[in-house]
Amino acid sequence: MLNSSWLETFTVLSGLESFTRTAARLNMTQPGVSQHVKKLEAQVGKPLLDRHGKGFSLTDAGAAVAALGRRRLAEEEALRQELGQDDPASGQVRIACPGGFAVLLYDAVAAHLAGAPGLMLSLQAAPQAAIEAQLLAGELDFGILHRKLEAPRLTAEPLGRDRLNLILPPDSPAVPDFDDLQALGMIGHPDGAALADRLLGANYSGYRGAAGLRQRAFLNQIGQILDPVAAGTGYTILPQTAVLAQSAQRAFRIAALAHPQEDELWLISQRRDPPPARLAAFAEAIRTVSGRLDQ
Repeated sequence: MLNSSWLETFTVLSGLESFTRTAARLNMTQPGVSQHVKKLEAQVGKPLLDRHGKGFSLTDAGAAVAALGRRRLAEEEALRQELGQDDPASGQVRIACPGGFAVLLYDAVAAHLAGAPGLMLSLQAAPQAAIEAQLLAGELDFGILHRKLEAPRLTAEPLGRDRLNLILPPDSPAVPDFDDLQALGMIGHPDGAALADRLLGANYSGYRGAAGLRQRAFLNQIGQILDPVAAGTGYTILPQTAVLAQSAQRAFRIAALAHPQEDELWLISQRRDPPPARLAAFAEAIRTVSGRLDQ
């Protein structure tokens, strides 16, 4: 790698064609300019100047090095201009959240993305532990968590609550007993056992853990989970975000339970003052999606 300071001095010298003016421009002495040129020549391994009297001209190697220097100066100026502009329609936005929330959020920002081709969205459906780790590592702009995550570089904003739902076929009783559920069988999914422990454990004295549930199917695609429920094949347990994400044109019933369960929702973001302008539309979309959870 060429020394950037020596290269800048030589590039300015090649443009001004004067050691005196170069020294003045760079707030250096003339011997200092000469030293930079000699060191750069040693680094390149070829003379960069043809000296004649008090003047000089560039050698072929000198012309090539000067051209490189001009390109670097132009790139640095472009970078300074880019950093000086806070364009809301360009740059990368990195978000991770629960699966149902991710589906709703993408729908909410799709039109904005289509109108801003300079934006690049990374939207992950991820487990809570993974989201926390990425936030702490500075790898996300936004994360949606079920608890407040406090760290010096992070901010936390409460979004509301995401209730858990016991979802039944449309002709089921509003409050099934535990034998009714066992007769139906559960449509399982990756979070199903943990959600069953919380919701069924709080509402049914006969519940003895997810291992004792009769399972009819196991699906790991969020868009498929309600299909067998609507068809009468079984029941499932999902947070409200997941229900909203896949409920279109499906018939089902949500049980009215005596002891509802819900998760907090927190918007966790990197602490920036001010935050990049490109993030504003996505933060507002996250708030809008959260506002739908009371439906």
